[in-house]
Amino acid sequence: MTVEKDGLLVAADATQSDLDVEQSERPVFDSRELRVAYVLFVLLGIGQLFPFNTFIAAVDYFTMLYPDAHVEFAFSAAYLVTNVVSFAAVIRLGTRFTFSARIYAGLSVYMALFVAVPFIDGFFGSWSFPFMVFANCVTGCTDSVVQGALFGMAGRFPVKYTGAMMFGTGIAS
Repeated sequence: MTVEKDGLLVAADATQSDLDVEQSERPVFDSRELRVAYVLFVLLGIGQLFPFNTFIAAVDYFTMLYPDAHVEFAFSAAYLVTNVVSFAAVIRLGTRFTFSARIYAGLSVYMALFVAVPFIDGFFGSWSFPFMVFANCVTGCTDSVVQGALFGMAGRFPVKYTGAMMFGTGIAS
């Protein structure tokens, strides 16, 4: 059973020395750094969901390229299934890498996809639709890594920073 003490959820049988250790492990920042962190969490929230939204927002373009395919369904299913499945791997293996390493790696994959997507149709011809679906799968996997790291990082700050990240995610929609 957990109880709330000083804004933290702690075990009901926790001693004061346990709480002192938890409080001492939290980073201490000045007000300017916290304002910058708030803005950065908003931007990271935008960056976390933006790649998938670009695929969905351009559905008319992809429907024109692939008139016989159910683009919205294929892209959404590919993204969501791989996102949920890869979350299991992130939960199991995520602690092996730092938050910043996971975020940098994920954002780098996003950038590589943005560069590759315009060229996929020209290079792969009739095979371009499966490659676009695969790009959505990669986006789903990458999003689970980035999202897990962002929520983990935001969890080390007061609650309003998680709210800032969610605000950024809402802006990206």
